[in-house]
Amino acid sequence: GDEKGTVKSKYSAGLTAGAELEYRATDRLGVSLGVLYSQLGCRFPDYSTDAEKTAQMYGVSQQRYQLHYINVPLMLNGYLADGLAVKAGVQVGYLIDANLRYNETDIKVTESEAGQKNYAMGETHSKRSSIKNISKKMDVSIPIGISYEYMNVVLDARYNLGILKVFKHDIDDSTRNRSFTVTLGYKFAL
Repeated sequence: GDEKGTVKSKYSAGLTAGAELEYRATDRLGVSLGVLYSQLGCRFPDYSTDAEKTAQMYGVSQQRYQLHYINVPLMLNGYLADGLAVKAGVQVGYLIDANLRYNETDIKVTESEAGQKNYAMGETHSKRSSIKNISKKMDVSIPIGISYEYMNVVLDARYNLGILKVFKHDIDDSTRNRSFTVTLGYKFAL
């Protein structure tokens, strides 16, 4: 953490899957609408509690938020060349589940006659708690990206910049979803 006691989160890998429909208005311009399942979240560094005032402390490891959304992106697709498109739009997400997961290890602290502290590791327990009640039910983001299609196979890369806060009572107003997705899909005419 820094001087304020905040802990910086790190990106966490997740899954995105779904389908999109595209209407090509011209050879150079298209509009697409999709429905995607997206697993978002972040992870935090390991830490332990302070043992100055107690003989018992604990360590926390593998702490991570897992947020599950159904996202609906509406994109404007500009085709620069055959198969190559740049994309921008708006995406609305509906929260379907949110969890905090971590491992907690008990640590017993003893002090020798010479005043040296000894630490004994205890059992590690996997913990999971729902954070859905403190999370906002809706998310809005601005996706921008690029895609390339070859023989009906589409490689798509997008960066989604969150507009709304993730949590209802966010203290520092900075917790917003930001994600980078790379998808591989197959395109066929309807």
